[in-house]
Amino acid sequence: MDQRSKDNTALENIYSRKSVRLFEKRPVSEPDRAAILRAALEAPSPANMSLYTIIEITDQELKNRTASLCHGQVFIGEAPMVLLFAADFKKWNDFFHIYAPDSRTPGLGDMMLAWEDSYIAMQNAVTAAWALGIGSCYIGHVIEHYEETRELFGLPDYVVPTGLLVFGYPTEKQLAREKFSHFQWEDMVCENRYREKSPEKFRAMLEERQKKSGKDFDTWAKKFTELKWQGDFREEMGRSVRAMMDAWLKGRPY
Repeated sequence: MDQRSKDNTALENIYSRKSVRLFEKRPVSEPDRAAILRAALEAPSPANMSLYTIIEITDQELKNRTASLCHGQVFIGEAPMVLLFAADFKKWNDFFHIYAPDSRTPGLGDMMLAWEDSYIAMQNAVTAAWALGIGSCYIGHVIEHYEETRELFGLPDYVVPTGLLVFGYPTEKQLAREKFSHFQWEDMVCENRYREKSPEKFRAMLEERQKKSGKDFDTWAKKFTELKWQGDFREEMGRSVRAMMDAWLKGRPY
């Protein structure tokens, strides 16, 4: 970590944050909970519309069922604080049709805008949590099994799940765990136009990033490909997202 980030608490928190999946067995305090939720709501949003809804999952059975839908990741059910974020255009659609009753209904552009909105709010939440000494983890699997998730949480038309966040005070072991390396900004930022990377260049980027792991690169790459590219969950994720889009547009002209 460079001196500039050490002298800037906000940058230090952003640079040092890492995913946490094991938590102390105590609830998130009410002041910390309120601060995390407030931080989410302070996120940038187009026209200050806040195109999302946050569902706090406090019922243990709901937590367990959510964990089951997310490939049985037990830590979800054990987390002290669990938030489901959903892209939500329903409230604004209802409002707009009061003043323009014959106007259009939400399209895929609106869906994507709301999806983006929810992710910005999620990032605010995890950054604020880390500043408070609270760990967190994103779970993207919640966009699988759309129909079950919609039924489980009573999501109406124009509301779709986008991400799940879990929070809690990290165990000592989690705090001591070394953070994974990330790509260098020089490799990720293009000036003015997209700069395509050759397979050789991308491999070099990955090899540099994976140095700390001490694992044979090709062994890691093969396992990573099997897990993140060829896994059965990719098929379900694709099917589920198509179902979300179909439900969003079903019978609607836009």
